[in-house]
Amino acid sequence: MWDVLRQHWQDRHLRHKALLSLLLPWLAATEFIENSSFLFSAGQVAQGLQMGAAGLACVLAAFATGSMVMVALQQLWVRHIGYRRYLLLSLALFQLGALASLWAGGIGILMITRALQGLGAGALFTSGRILVPLLFAPADRAPALRRFIRWLFGLSALGPALAAGVIHVWGWRAVFAVPLPLSLLCSLIVWAALPEGVGRQAQPAWGQRVGAVVALAVAIALLQWGLAEARFPQQISLHRLLWPLALALLVLLGWWWHQRDHQAPLLHWRGLRHPGYLAGLGLYGLYYLIANANGLVLPVFAERVMGLPIGVVGLLGSAGAVVSWLAAQAYLRWGARSPQKPMLMAAAAALMALVCLSLAGLASASGLPLLPVFVAAVATKGVFGSLFLLPLAGLTFRELGDEHFGPGYQLKNLLRHLMISVGMALAAWGLAPGTAGSVSSVGPAGLAQACTQVFVTLGLACGVLMAWVALQRPLR
Repeated sequence: MWDVLRQHWQDRHLRHKALLSLLLPWLAATEFIENSSFLFSAGQVAQGLQMGAAGLACVLAAFATGSMVMVALQQLWVRHIGYRRYLLLSLALFQLGALASLWAGGIGILMITRALQGLGAGALFTSGRILVPLLFAPADRAPALRRFIRWLFGLSALGPALAAGVIHVWGWRAVFAVPLPLSLLCSLIVWAALPEGVGRQAQPAWGQRVGAVVALAVAIALLQWGLAEARFPQQISLHRLLWPLALALLVLLGWWWHQRDHQAPLLHWRGLRHPGYLAGLGLYGLYYLIANANGLVLPVFAERVMGLPIGVVGLLGSAGAVVSWLAAQAYLRWGARSPQKPMLMAAAAALMALVCLSLAGLASASGLPLLPVFVAAVATKGVFGSLFLLPLAGLTFRELGDEHFGPGYQLKNLLRHLMISVGMALAAWGLAPGTAGSVSSVGPAGLAQACTQVFVTLGLACGVLMAWVALQRPLR
């Protein structure tokens, strides 16, 4: 009898271990699918609610604000309630926000529902990656991490194609439901398989931290407000753009001064001063700026300048993500042990710079075959994402160790959400008001000229990224 019970427990433990190895990349993929599907269909949402660039910028800023607040508060939440309850709460907020967004009847309501969904989404990618060393023994971490990368890149490829499909069948509102099935599956696995108490510690009461939490949330909201203003520059004066950014900076400085000597600060930085980590953090920031600016411009260019149907654009976007998945598999098999990772990253940045400049040349010309170069650009964007980010992750976090990996990854993802907003703001600034929402009256010729300027800027930024990688001694 005892042998049977022991065998049943061992089988149950192995089943839970297998479920957890799938749960972690599925959590991250839920956020990635949401991000890529909404970014792809932002123009359709803007047209459906009859909002211009100003309204779309506010909706994007609301989601980013919720995500950044949840990332910043992650360690505090986990120390009090553990990862299991924290993820169940986050997934419930994500699903509630998505369902409410389906029925949003105006910009104001959509901003609230997207902020709620952002609160849930901010926890998913960060938690999925941080839990790998917490749930798996050192001998099992490398295989678990490889599964994480394969599933994450593979599932993320579905975002644009799913968004295009549901828009074609059910209309623009259905795009908010795209990540719901995967998020519901994640909730079930978290409830059934994630152990209770992972990450929980004895900490002071919440009431002692309310002031720091409120100050950080206000600073993030002001920062996103300033970036939202930057997305429609011809409709504002300079002081309306600068004052929220300046006030956010002052609040952040005051918050940092208050938190710098706290025994358990909201954001840990005492063990994150390694030169390699700081260098990698800067490269992460520039990469996310380039990738998200490019992700906003390419669909606008394809629809408005090239005249491609939205379904074709969605399929091409997912095809580019499949290329990224294939490049990730190639790196895991042949490049992970290469001593020349910085050179591989520099080559990926150089290739992306070449494609951006080629698109700029074709966008400013007429009568030339744009489609082959656009397909090459989408494929190159996928290769760039894998062959730059995967080596960078290993080089950035190798010095931190298990003790500081969680806070280091939390800070990296806070930077990620910030640079997503900055990249989209800069791209929308370059495209002029309204084009980020595909509702502008700008003609194809004027928009082609604007795309040319943005592509040139992105090409130069990729050149800076390439030089920066090559000169970073701490990453070698």
